[in-house]
Formats: sequence, C-alpha cells, structure tokens
Amino acid sequence: MMDFDLTDEQKLLQQTIRDFAKTEIAPGAADRDEKMSFPHELIPKMAVMKLLGIAIPEKLGGAGLGAMETVIVLEEIGRVDGAMALIVACIIPSAPCIFIALGRRRSGRGMSSRWRKGRNWGLGP
Repeated sequence: MMDFDLTDEQKLLQQTIRDFAKTEIAPGAADRDEKMSFPHELIPKMAVMKLLGIAIPEKLGGAGLGAMETVIVLEEIGRVDGAMALIVACIIPSAPCIFIALGRRRSGRGMSSRWRKGRNWGLGP
C-alpha cells in the first residue's frame, strides 16, 4: 500500500508557503486581477525563498527540491491567487533551462546573486 502522507519536511514547506501566501500574495490578489497587473514586487520575495529555482540543485543556488514539493508550492499559492500560481508554474520548469543556457555557461558557479534576489528573470525590474 502506498503512503500518501507528507514528510515532516514537506509539512514544514507547506506551512511556510501557506503563511507566505496569506501575508504576501493574498492582500493584493484582487487588486492585481482587477487591474490586470503583474506582481513585480513578489518575484524577489519568492526568489529569496528559492521558489523560482525550486528544481535547481542546492549546490548551484537553487532549492534542490522535487516534483512533490513543487506541487505543494503551487497548491498553497493557488489557494490565495490562481494567477500567481500560474506565473510560478510557468517559471519553475523554465528556470533550470534558462539557468543552464545562460547562467552556468557564463560563470560555472551556479545562480548569480541577482538571480537569487529575483532579478534577471525576464519578469521586469
């Protein structure tokens, strides 16, 4: 029989993202939807939490997490803002490709500090 329970680490991730989503994402969600605006201010906050580099190995500056953790992140963000969950869902699979094509080839050391801070993602300032 399969065990579908979350590990302690996954439960901690779930609670962390749930709290972040409630305090940082939810307050402006309706306004962003109404104005059809992009949440530029949230990208650096999520990058610092390594949510945008969730699939990039830790030794290269990412979170080094897998598919289940990605689903947890998307589910918790989607609880408060479906559009933001979609944005993150589009970034997560493309981040390693962008990183490999641009970042690692140039430096060989992993994600630059600008990427880890949410800059140079092609998503605005």
